[in-house]
Amino acid sequence: MKSNAASGMMATTSSATVQTLEVTDDEENVETTFGDAETSSMKNKKRLPAFLGAALDSTDFGAIPSGHFDNLDKIIGRESGFWSSTPPKLGYSSSTIKKKVTISEFKDALPKHSIFYLFAHGKTENEHDISVVYFEGFNVWNDSKKQRNHPVTPQDISDNIGDNFYNLVFFNGCAGAAINDPTPKEYADAFKAKNYVSWPISMNTTSAANAAIDFFNALDNGNTVDDARSNTKAKQRLPGGGGALTYKEHTLRAVRNDNKVIIDNTPKKK
Repeated sequence: MKSNAASGMMATTSSATVQTLEVTDDEENVETTFGDAETSSMKNKKRLPAFLGAALDSTDFGAIPSGHFDNLDKIIGRESGFWSSTPPKLGYSSSTIKKKVTISEFKDALPKHSIFYLFAHGKTENEHDISVVYFEGFNVWNDSKKQRNHPVTPQDISDNIGDNFYNLVFFNGCAGAAINDPTPKEYADAFKAKNYVSWPISMNTTSAANAAIDFFNALDNGNTVDDARSNTKAKQRLPGGGGALTYKEHTLRAVRNDNKVIIDNTPKKK
């Protein structure tokens, strides 16, 4: 595989979801089918914290903006404010944050959360052409944290997720929602994700990070994932003639979305 720094965050040339969770405030028992995955009866009344992780090498793909995960957690699950506490917008407890996710940490997290957010390098082919780009999965760090070379396959996820399913999986990486490729659906099925979102093509790191903040901010007040997704955009960085760079904006894409699922966990307003 050959890295292409000019394409931005997560583009190469080579070859993404605890006990069960309440789906809406009214539904405690859910039976759902995830594509070709097995049907599961899910009977847990409590939504669990989010997992927020990263598996990027800043020397290849650029650094994730400082404070990115703290800012996400202030939206999702952590009180903020110096003099007085401001509750998180989405009403969860504090997220689990792993800024350098190892394969063991990844597998250990799978049965413990209701939202899974991973900022990682999506391995791709044809990264600059949205009509033919292919998603070839992603790597996380090995357990020594010395190399980001451990691939995560759909089977790895299926083997470790147990009875859990996810209300939301957000793979913030290149081509994790490639349009004409069945691989993203294989990851969505493995996570048993009610909603799975990612980008249809390669993305710039900073733009994708800012887009994630916009997306989670838009999930309050009873908005569905599709409501938030449809207004979330990031820029793809493209090589231009004479070494110049050009940018093209793309909308966050859902491989699967279920408009019955409300991610906002705050009490209903009367």
